[in-house]
Amino acid sequence: YHSAYELDSTSRDVLFGLADVNFHSGDRERAFKLYQTILVQHRDTQSDEDTVLVYHRLGAIKKTEGEDRKALNYFEKALEVNPNATDTLTNVIELHEKSEDWEGVIEAKRALAEVADGDEQFALFNEIGDLYASNLGNTKKASEALYQALDLRPTDYPLLHKLLDLFTRGKEWEDSIAIIDRIVEIEQRPQRRSKYNYTAAVLLRDNLED
Repeated sequence: YHSAYELDSTSRDVLFGLADVNFHSGDRERAFKLYQTILVQHRDTQSDEDTVLVYHRLGAIKKTEGEDRKALNYFEKALEVNPNATDTLTNVIELHEKSEDWEGVIEAKRALAEVADGDEQFALFNEIGDLYASNLGNTKKASEALYQALDLRPTDYPLLHKLLDLFTRGKEWEDSIAIIDRIVEIEQRPQRRSKYNYTAAVLLRDNLED
């Protein structure tokens, strides 16, 4: 690559190859300069995929060097090209968590959830709900995220109880009763069903005067 670079220092393939070698061998300073050169000389002619990779690598270098703000800036530029770049989003989440920017964490997790499926998507909505409830104190948005998780697993017992706890602490009695009814539908033990129905009755009597 060095020999090729001496012959043609503007070739995109040569610049990419040399930058990648330096990146993986740990010569971050050299790699950084080469990736920047690629953006200056070939930004308008290369594919979006390659542009995302370059911005991601620039961000990864700055993250390794402890320059979190600059790293985040490069990662965000990558996301401007591809909002669902999973590796980049994962790094953005780590940086926002480090700085306790919970809104930023939630935004990145939502973007990940758009391209995730199954267990991963369920976990992301669950985590978003926890962040809204515990870190931002927003029970409305917390419940919305948890209901998105519940749509994926309508009979998930721990999630139903998480929603029930959220609603009872917020004194959302009608929502609490609706969740209790859902729990009763999946509860197999008669004693437990009896307990839940009794709890719903008490809430209706004491809090809704029904």
